Amino acid sequence: MAPDFIPTFSAAAGSLAGYAFREYRNRITPFLQIINVTGDNFRNYDSCNVDVNVINKLKAADLAEPLSERSTLREVYGAWDSMSDISTKWPAYKDKVQAFLANNTIDESRLLLWQLFKYQHFDDTLTKLLTAGKLSVPSADSTLQPILDSFYDADGAWIVFPNGNASLGTSFKTDSQIVQKRLSPFLDLVIRLEIPKIKSVLASYEKILSDNYYIANEVGAPLKAILDLSSRWMLDCYVANVDSTPLIIEPNASILVRDRRTISYVLRGSLLTASYDESGDSLRYHSTSTPLIIRSGEDAKFAIVTNETQGELVDGSAVRECFSRGLALCRVKVCLRKVGLLRRQAYLSPSIPFAEPKSSPQ
Repeated sequence: MAPDFIPTFSAAAGSLAGYAFREYRNRITPFLQIINVTGDNFRNYDSCNVDVNVINKLKAADLAEPLSERSTLREVYGAWDSMSDISTKWPAYKDKVQAFLANNTIDESRLLLWQLFKYQHFDDTLTKLLTAGKLSVPSADSTLQPILDSFYDADGAWIVFPNGNASLGTSFKTDSQIVQKRLSPFLDLVIRLEIPKIKSVLASYEKILSDNYYIANEVGAPLKAILDLSSRWMLDCYVANVDSTPLIIEPNASILVRDRRTISYVLRGSLLTASYDESGDSLRYHSTSTPLIIRSGEDAKFAIVTNETQGELVDGSAVRECFSRGLALCRVKVCLRKVGLLRRQAYLSPSIPFAEPKSSPQ
């Protein structure tokens, strides 16, 4: 009776072999590459707790928005960014402000003013304080003729110094009548070179920046600690579909990190789709719950971001140490589908260093 079962067994084996061959032939082999690794990404509207001491110190800062005990990460980042800028940039031109305040000759004062306006941070902070009404500006003497020319365009207010043009308000839309109205009183003093009145404005400016510098050095570290614990690992990726049928990338993925001691970490992640802003210069990523579909012969940029923050990850500190040392490797694992393939296929990208990208040689 045994031979009666042979054809049935052979047919089943043939079907399985045919299925396996078809799956092998239809396996997906796209070009997938990680192009960047970052660990300071966060969801803008996720909320976090802020220490009351930090909140109280920021209330005295004229150049940072105040925070509440429950703030969004976007608000925390804004406060940290403003304070960090003051910590790093104010010392670069503080001496020039003080030299202007101590100087008595018009030619030296004019040169120092021109040099100050060349510092973007001076322009940004002076404009912010003027438009917020936090600097008292005396009225210009209308009987004095302007010594320097000035004009407005879409980039800001421009002052024509003998050494070259200098701008005021380049980070604001100065074609706005409101902004121009706030900047004009100070601009009127500058083009007339009313040095004593300009000194009174910059003396107040110097005090505000010095006070904010002190606050920045106190709140910078705790604000950065909040951002570090709330940030997520993100791998920017590029994929090209070199097949003849559409490629589908499922929204669930993983980031695999392996250090030199052969210890591996698996970080659960999700797909982010990419699109450019209206200018076409800045790439933005968006959360999605649907697969990414790439047509035959087309390519796309996307990212994989960890589902958990660095503070929530069980091995968060170890992964951060791997990144800091720059000796580990990482890759992404995505789930792919395409027409003709019955099952999902796991696909691993090539490995790249799990570290900050190296700067290009100058």
